[in-house]
Amino acid sequence: MSAWFWLIAWGLWCLVMSMGAQGFSPVMSLIGLLALPKLADLRWPVPLDVLAFLVFLAWCVATALWSPYSTGSWITIDPANENYAVDSPGLRITLVSLLCMLGFWRLYSVDDKFYRRVRSVGPITIGLQMLVFLSAVLAFDVFRSFFSFSDDFNIGQNMIRSVNMAILALPLLFFLIPREKLSLRLFSVLVASAICIVYAARVDGQAAIVAFAVIIAVASLTRLMGRSIFRLLGYGTAVVILTMPFAMDLIIDTAAKMDQDSIPLSYASRLFSYEFVIDKVQEKWLLGWGVEASKQWKETTDFIVNGTVVQYPIVPGHPHNAPLQIWAETGLVGVLLLSAFTILLGERFARSDVNNPQVLIPGACLWGGSLVYAAMSYSVWNDAYWAGVLFLATGVLALSKLLPKVKSPE
Repeated sequence: MSAWFWLIAWGLWCLVMSMGAQGFSPVMSLIGLLALPKLADLRWPVPLDVLAFLVFLAWCVATALWSPYSTGSWITIDPANENYAVDSPGLRITLVSLLCMLGFWRLYSVDDKFYRRVRSVGPITIGLQMLVFLSAVLAFDVFRSFFSFSDDFNIGQNMIRSVNMAILALPLLFFLIPREKLSLRLFSVLVASAICIVYAARVDGQAAIVAFAVIIAVASLTRLMGRSIFRLLGYGTAVVILTMPFAMDLIIDTAAKMDQDSIPLSYASRLFSYEFVIDKVQEKWLLGWGVEASKQWKETTDFIVNGTVVQYPIVPGHPHNAPLQIWAETGLVGVLLLSAFTILLGERFARSDVNNPQVLIPGACLWGGSLVYAAMSYSVWNDAYWAGVLFLATGVLALSKLLPKVKSPE
């Protein structure tokens, strides 16, 4: 059942994307639920990177014990009022993460026919999404009118979320198309890339453009380094997480010495937010403020917009920088646990027997590109985003199962 639902979900990928890519969390969670009967097949020992991530999740749950914003309630079970809820943010995130991990694990051992079908369906549904973007570029106002049920802010956010995920799918699109159809590969990815970049510029998706550049760089490095690229990504991610408060402090100090009129308002507000979060980190640097604590930081500041003074939240929902958010909400302990996970994950991939560039490149690009969004756009607890990344990773998994092993380029 898990495999069939996975295949259907790939067929409906374009539909999920059209709603702002917010449906990937329930998709991966349902695959995990359908995999529960196969849980007895789980083999031990569990890889070290998985254990590190599980300990990190346990730490996230534990932060509710000292968080000043915790309600003290973990789970609500109220049959009389038909109220059932997981109140603890850390526990909720952990449960979703475990289901998504279980779903991905189950897809490691399905029949090869499902991998082949996903490889056939993937390029079609990704291509359909590019046609949707093309129609939006050619008739933007008409396209927006289809979302009249939503307000302007949510329409804009959904458009940005969709193009963010589409950019991550570009390397996968290239390698899902059979190798012998090289001209079709090149034509498809070039046209899709052009459509995505134009669409991203149209909806002010700056992070998508940066992610595209990073993906090209990572693809080039992967051709040179082979599997070792994952070791670089693992250690590099850990270094970024560990040093982010200090690096951002230097950036803020440098910006303070510049002509303030030369700094765009959006950048100025973001730097002001980062400075505020760094101060919060210093107050509780060891244990953190608790998962999703930044949602409770309601302080505002005055910004002049078109000659009018407006009250703007210093931290608009979350810090929009995953490493800073990890520092602020889980402290040094959480930072060390997550850094250990990225290093161990990179090491496991670097030592795997998968050495085909057609698998390594989309996998490495997915890792590198997703980090851009984590550092610029999404809350680190945005399960829909990470489930979307994991869903694209299932496409890489399909390639790894179908493509032959080749001599390592290392």
